Amino acid sequence: MSRLTDDGHAAITAIAAREHALLRRAAGDLTDTDVAACLRVLGRMLALFDDVDLSNTEPPRQGPPSK
Repeated sequence: MSRLTDDGHAAITAIAAREHALLRRAAGDLTDTDVAACLRVLGRMLALFDDVDLSNTEPPRQGPPSK
């Protein structure tokens, strides 16, 4: 079983602390409504990508331009 070295543990702790500080700053003025809207959009995007065929290298066809 591998274990982190003291330097590795210190690096991960520093990264996590920085990440948490940045997330606190970013979320400072977000409302519950903002977060709910983001989750709704991301959920729809995930649903759209559920059926993407990663083995197909051709770009998706686009329909006619909307008027």
